[in-house]
Amino acid sequence: MEGHGEMMDSLQEDEKSQRRFNEIIERIEQVRGYLGLNRSKFCRTIGMSPQTYNNFIGPQGTKPNIQLLHGVVTRFGVNPMWLFTGAGNMFLAGYGDKPS
Repeated sequence: MEGHGEMMDSLQEDEKSQRRFNEIIERIEQVRGYLGLNRSKFCRTIGMSPQTYNNFIGPQGTKPNIQLLHGVVTRFGVNPMWLFTGAGNMFLAGYGDKPS
């Protein structure tokens, strides 16, 4: 039954992977909340349509793409290490000021 064990390993890896993606999306939502931005303004700032963003945060759980990740890091100065792992500060030095 080696095939069955390999299939279980694959399913466990898929679950871990999905959990990591969900954690990244949760951290992106933390950033949006911290900055006090509604979805529309947040999406406009990173150059993404709200409909596309909803695919990431909605029940369909679409994996975050490079446009989303790049936008969050470059437009808001989010620390990539924090974004991917939760370790370190949310923002890089000199970033993280709430919009006035």
